[in-house]
Amino acid sequence: MGHKYANNFLSNVIVRVDFPNKLPVDDKLPPEVTKIILESFPKSEPKKLLGKELKITDKDMTFETNELKRTEWNFFGKNREKILVLTPDALSITYKEYPSFEVLKNEFINIINNIFENFQDVQVNRIGLRYINEIELPKSNQTWSLYVDEKLLSIFDIYENRNQIARGFSNLVINYGDMMLSFNYGMHNPDMPAPIRKQIFILDYDAYYESFLELNELEPNLIKFHDEIKKMFEMNIKPDLRLIMNEKRN
Repeated sequence: MGHKYANNFLSNVIVRVDFPNKLPVDDKLPPEVTKIILESFPKSEPKKLLGKELKITDKDMTFETNELKRTEWNFFGKNREKILVLTPDALSITYKEYPSFEVLKNEFINIINNIFENFQDVQVNRIGLRYINEIELPKSNQTWSLYVDEKLLSIFDIYENRNQIARGFSNLVINYGDMMLSFNYGMHNPDMPAPIRKQIFILDYDAYYESFLELNELEPNLIKFHDEIKKMFEMNIKPDLRLIMNEKRN
């Protein structure tokens, strides 16, 4: 039996690939690439970036500075609920309003397929999928052990006066062999260094694989990342949170 929810606490869902050989997109995009992106991200807002490159000459060991100009290609959803960013180094999509994994996967795969078709010698040396949950409950429901696994709360037992804790945030990194999962959890506290007042519990799952990948390997990796993140999320939450999220079993 699987789990589906009518509601969620997702603040950001991010999919990204890195290109070790820079894409030639500083000046313009191929029309075919722009067309396929605009189908899902109809608002184009490119941003011009300026930078400097410092070089040391071989002959007299003097410094040489060159000005760099590049374009960051930003495309937004109709209501700015999602953003695609394409640079010479990477392609990323961030969802502020998460539709579903199927939508994410289809949009990403369609666009990356098109990039491989329209650029020569495209290489990918990293792919990642990240889900950030920011669980905020009413003040009357601050007994976190009713909503998340008690093991995730143990950091708050280290110091006796919880009212003085300004941040309780942990990181667990798991090596699956064919993928890595960095799991950040706890109360990060946006008001740091003040003691924690806002009751926001973070469940942040960042799955990735760092190695050269063929185009046909990208989708299977995304599916694997999603399945492992979903499995861990279900381990980390309790029935009362599922009730708030309006769980629907299938």
